[in-house]
Amino acid sequence: MRLANALVVLSSTAEDGEIEVRISVRVFTVLWGKQTKKKHKTWEGDGTLEVTDCSAVLKDVGGQVLGRAGRVRLELLEEGGQLNVGSKEVQIVEVMYTNENKRPASETVIATPQRVPKRPRRTSLLSAKHEELKMPPPSHQHQVF
Repeated sequence: MRLANALVVLSSTAEDGEIEVRISVRVFTVLWGKQTKKKHKTWEGDGTLEVTDCSAVLKDVGGQVLGRAGRVRLELLEEGGQLNVGSKEVQIVEVMYTNENKRPASETVIATPQRVPKRPRRTSLLSAKHEELKMPPPSHQHQVF
């Protein structure tokens, strides 16, 4: 688990020597699109916005990272709020879950390996083995002057 951008709260108890680590994470369902000044926006797709205490990560439905942002204004993180994450403009649709209300078991993300399609081999036109093209011999009528 990557903890570089998250606020980590450490608390220890002297009796058992255990250390408790808590990371504040909130996840939102969002619409995303190119940044524009238009009043009526056109959204390119759906995604999720994972917000820790000091950064935000925008992902599309497939889990691919579309953008990152630091210093997220917390007052914009409500339904209908708009903010910029990387080069994308984001509108929050709803809150999926926070640390307090954990993700339901039905929404568990299972990583499935994706096959990378192989590119077809390229062959040069000069290296292709074709029969030579020969012109038929001219007829006798063609040779008459």
